[in-house]
This record gives sequence, C-alpha cells and structure tokens, in this order.
Amino acid sequence: MIKRKYLKLLKKYWYKPLAVSCAIIILQLGPVFIPYLKNSPTYSHILMIITIIILTWIVIQFTKTIGDIIINKGFKHSRNNLDAQRINTQMGILVNITTIVLAIIGISLVLMTFSQIRKIGISILASAGIAGIILGMAAQKILGKILAGIQIAFTQPIKIGDNIVVAGELGTVEKINLTYATMTTPDRRQFVIPINYFIENIFQNWTINSSDSLGVIYIEVDYIAPIQMIREALNNILENNDLWDKKFKKLQVVETKSQTIVLRILASTSDPSNAQSLQCDIREQLIEFLQKNYPECLPQVRLKLTTSGATFNFDHPRINV
Repeated sequence: MIKRKYLKLLKKYWYKPLAVSCAIIILQLGPVFIPYLKNSPTYSHILMIITIIILTWIVIQFTKTIGDIIINKGFKHSRNNLDAQRINTQMGILVNITTIVLAIIGISLVLMTFSQIRKIGISILASAGIAGIILGMAAQKILGKILAGIQIAFTQPIKIGDNIVVAGELGTVEKINLTYATMTTPDRRQFVIPINYFIENIFQNWTINSSDSLGVIYIEVDYIAPIQMIREALNNILENNDLWDKKFKKLQVVETKSQTIVLRILASTSDPSNAQSLQCDIREQLIEFLQKNYPECLPQVRLKLTTSGATFNFDHPRINV
C-alpha cells in the first residue's frame, strides 16, 4: 500500500504533468483518425514542441520530488535539528538552480526546432560578444544575487530555521531562494531580504553552530527584591516547562538603575521556534510569582517630602498625597 506521504508528493508534483501527458498521447494518435494530419509538417512540429515542454516539465518535477524526499529523510534521520536545517537549505537552493538550468535547456531545444533560427545562428554568434557584454552589465545585480545564493547554499551563513538579527529585528528564516530570503519576526511580520545582503553586510545568527536557542528575558524589580527566592522560583518554572531542554539556565543582576535593578534570565531550548514561547512563559509566571509573594518588590516610585521639623516618606507603587 502506498504511504500517505508519497500520495501527497504525487498529488503535489505529478497530477498536472501526468494529465497533460495523457492529452499528448491522445494528440499523437490524431493522424490515425485524421489522415490529413499524417502529412502535415505543422502538426508534427507542434507535437514536437509540446513533447519537449512536457518532458522538461516532467524532469523538473522529478527533481523537486527527489529534493522533497531527501529533505523529509533528513529531518527524520538527522541527529539534531541543525543537520536537518542544513539539508533543507542546501536542497532548496540546489533544486532551484537545477530547475532554472532545465528550463533554459528546454527553451533552447524548442528554439532549435525552428530552422529559421538555426540558419541565423551564425550571424547571432558573430554579435554574441557585444550582446553578452550589454546583457552582463544589465543583469549584473541579478547575477550577483544568484551567485550569492549559490555561495550561501554551501557556506551557509544562514539556514532555514535560524534565528537571526537583521537591522535590529529578530526573526526566524522561513525561506531561502536564489535571489532573496524571508524572515518572520515573533509578532508575525514578514521581511523579504535580498540574498546578497548576507554576503555583504554584518548580521547576527544566534543558531549558526547549534540548533539550540537561548531565550533571554529582562525584568526590572525593586532593590529589596529577594534574588535567591526569585532564582528558586525560576528553577521551579523551568522544571515544569516542556520547552526547556534542561541544558542551561541562569539568573543574573546585569544593571542597576536609580529606582530599580535589572534581572537577566537565560534559558535554553532545543528548537529555535520555541524560544519565543519559552520566554513568554517565564516572564508571565515570574511576574505572577512576584505579584503573589513579593508585591513590594515590583518597581516603585519613592518620594520624600521635607518641611521644617518634619519628614514624610512615601514608599508605595501608588502614592496618594
């Protein structure tokens, strides 16, 4: 029995090509029923062109099918998510390159079926040098992006699924094509970035060497906050959260301000897509812990009024004077 995933691939890539192929077979039988078509060069020429197009289409779909199978097996059998991301990125770009090459070959074969084009081929070659220079100058940026896409496929400064920071925006790489990449931010905004940006500019990649991702949370509390008790509460929160991979956790005081201190909480997760959810869980549950057990440790405004012979101190989040 055919597995469901192969049925999906068949429906995704082969439904239309096979349907058109059946139509071509019927057209090939046309001269059997219509003798006039048997000696028609125009009919034969049209059938030849359509056949070349269909064969090119079938080879392209076959390439895409193989790419999908390799990607799926990579995610299934890879030891960690980083290997799967590398396979996904490389196969995606290689399939795009192969598709373009096959399409160019198919178009060339179609053009070669016209005798007029073959006859003027020599004169075209004579001016090919000048035309090539003009086209090269016109397509310089496009070719630069394509070469950058090929370079990224092998050097991989970014991969599908990486957490990156571009122009101050944190997001996850969703797609990498030959000419552009798409990045989705935690608030679901979509960024379309030219592929050569990652070759020519500096950017941050938080998951370049490992698929593990580190969630970072900042919380401001009052100076009287019991750091050790907050640290124990963090331990309890992480132990009961399935998104934490139990590899790394830390709570530190990283800054002191005039009214508050800043706590930085670090927690690791094995999947970059879960980092944002883990951060939100930690932030929400720590705030609930402080509200319930140490409400006086939340950021406060202190006001000291001094008059002749008397001093009034107000120390409360809400001051009513």
